[in-house]
Amino acid sequence: MRIDLSDDDLVDLGAGLYVTSPEATLRHLARNLELGALLMRMYEACGLYAICPGTARARYVVRELVSGGLLDRDVVRSWEHFPAYSEPSGSRVAYADDAPWAPCFKRNGSITDLWKRPPLTRGETLLESIDRVAAPKGVRGLALARRAAEQVLDGSGSPLESRCAILMFTARELGGEGWPQPHLNRIIELDESGRNLSGQRSCVADALLPSLNAIVEVNGEEYHADEWGFAERSGRLHALEGMGYTVFEVIDDHLRDLDKLDDMMGTCAMKLGLPFRPRLSDFVVARDALHRQIFS
Repeated sequence: MRIDLSDDDLVDLGAGLYVTSPEATLRHLARNLELGALLMRMYEACGLYAICPGTARARYVVRELVSGGLLDRDVVRSWEHFPAYSEPSGSRVAYADDAPWAPCFKRNGSITDLWKRPPLTRGETLLESIDRVAAPKGVRGLALARRAAEQVLDGSGSPLESRCAILMFTARELGGEGWPQPHLNRIIELDESGRNLSGQRSCVADALLPSLNAIVEVNGEEYHADEWGFAERSGRLHALEGMGYTVFEVIDDHLRDLDKLDDMMGTCAMKLGLPFRPRLSDFVVARDALHRQIFS
């Protein structure tokens, strides 16, 4: 790391030990990462999830927490699962600074490497951090960090949601579709009919496009294990469509396969009334590179 870090770049852990802030860490990572990989890390930092490392020490700690009864489905259900980023009004959900991280479980009961937690930073804060150090010349990675921070959206709920958002909403010259920016994980209050259909007073839209009255739902079994999950999707879908929303569902397989990706994007664009531009060579090169980077 650069030795001229400011106080804003450091988080004091006590006893003379410091760790670099999320913003300083992401600036540093930009020195050695490609655009897509850096975007994935920025989406994670600005989102509602963390991918915990599968090291021997981390696995040991998780086993100890499970054996001690501190981590199981019943305990985790009593915590805040961080399913939403913003309220219906648009204001951010207020999470306590000491809110505990919550692991996500597979259907067989085992803990995944995906944990839910409050956001660590915001895209706007990332840009401010980059601008503070932009004056010195020759700082490697700053240009890439700014390019990525300008594209990142706050509030993603999983790696799959992040990949979908990157491919749909990143600027076209960088390999994305360049569609209008959405609100990620926005709470939607349901009307009486919607409440009857879904059994809920509200639901969380993965990506709400208010200008189109449309919602993109990202369905992934492994990485979408929260209380708004699969058991309630059918009722929620009918509730949202009954309220006039156009809902388009995306699954992991459609994003991973490039041929399926193009077919899916064309269908989504047609359903949502968005332009689906010809696949010219410059775009295909940029899109394929971005796709490789976010799935590597």
